[in-house]
Amino acid sequence: MLRFDHVNLAVRGSQLHAEERFLTEILGMEHIEPPEELVGRARWFRCEDGIEVHLSEDDSVVPSTRGHVAIVLGDELSSVAERLRA
Repeated sequence: MLRFDHVNLAVRGSQLHAEERFLTEILGMEHIEPPEELVGRARWFRCEDGIEVHLSEDDSVVPSTRGHVAIVLGDELSSVAERLRA
């Protein structure tokens, strides 16, 4: 069965902390350490199902007007919405 292992998202340095907080505090992802050779190059996060999101700092990134990542929240929708309102 084919399944994603991870997605890598380029993020401006000025937005890195906000993106990290969104993934951990709002979506509840776990911050994990990347392999030693990648420390300092990316920040890694893991979902409960094992799929990872990697944030790579890149100040030259141009935000896409159409690109996106879709997340299925299921039973977590109300708790995520509550955390967004807080």
